[in-house]
Amino acid sequence: MMGLRRNAAANFFGALIPALVYVWSVPLMLEQLGDQGYGVFALLGSIVGYFAVMDLNMSSGALRFVSHFHASRQRARVDEVVTFGVAAAGFVGLLGMALLMALAPWIVSTVVNAPGEVLDEAAAALRCAAVGFLFSQIASFLQGTVQALQRYDVSGAFELVSGIATPALTVALLAGGCRLDQVMLARGALAAVNALGLALAVRHLLPGLAARKASRAVLERMGSFVSYAYLSRVAALAYVEGDKLILGAMLGPVAVALYAIPQALVSRIYGLTYRLGAVVMPAASTLEATGRESDLRRLGLVAARYTLYLPAAIALLLVICSGPLLSAWLAASRAASVMPILVLLLRAAVINSMTNVPSLVTDGLGKTRVTGL
Repeated sequence: MMGLRRNAAANFFGALIPALVYVWSVPLMLEQLGDQGYGVFALLGSIVGYFAVMDLNMSSGALRFVSHFHASRQRARVDEVVTFGVAAAGFVGLLGMALLMALAPWIVSTVVNAPGEVLDEAAAALRCAAVGFLFSQIASFLQGTVQALQRYDVSGAFELVSGIATPALTVALLAGGCRLDQVMLARGALAAVNALGLALAVRHLLPGLAARKASRAVLERMGSFVSYAYLSRVAALAYVEGDKLILGAMLGPVAVALYAIPQALVSRIYGLTYRLGAVVMPAASTLEATGRESDLRRLGLVAARYTLYLPAAIALLLVICSGPLLSAWLAASRAASVMPILVLLLRAAVINSMTNVPSLVTDGLGKTRVTGL
């Protein structure tokens, strides 16, 4: 349990500082871009995020099978999973990048309700953002591999640096007069650096790691796991990104901006509480592989208590203090428009957080059919 607490703390603090930097960056980006520009920026993030529907949730597969095979000392199997996962993530990333670049004008004209000059700028920025999609797919799998090895201190460090650098660079480039496409290209370059660093970290944590063709047995087990985990992936993307795309198509980027500000704030805050429980998945897989079922039951119960109490307490605090907090963070006119949206999103987030630990334990045991359906 002590190691689990350390992992939870590392995973939590790896996102805490980036969340604070994001909160700092939002008013500055609004000042540089305006409501319409910020709405386009948020829509681009949702479009790229939705393209992750092509991702077969290989990072979840890494958490399950790398942790399981590593705990049971099946080193050749670990090599097979890592080799196959990196290849699959690279293929999905390249395909998604190509489609985003080719379809950029059609995509933005479909989901961005704005004048023609805004659409042209958004299409150019989306093509540049496609580069980041490629490297984010590879980084996601490698991040899952590091976490499967119970090294949340390493994964947290990478997320800390990336989470600070990305919004800080965005604000600096916008303040320097850079266009949105240039900003997106720079963010893609940061994603490439992050993926390279994670690749080196995996090589260090798995000395002797070698490219190895996945056996039929490994492919069958991963295929069964990932096929249902993919359903969870699609549901999560629809939940997180779909609303902004609908708003953008029906009401335009200004409405997206007013929604995206509280939605991103809530997702950042509740992302922190989720990360406290996220260490349960590889731990459950490890405990199952070593036959420690009583420890697994105790782990699930303790984690569920914490991840129910914290979201509810945070929501209550934010609802009570939403007026002065939003007024201090945003302009008064924006704060008044954002407040009712924030309250509704907080209610939904508390209910959603109740499913976190049960689904993580179920996935850790390889029962993705339950969570997927």
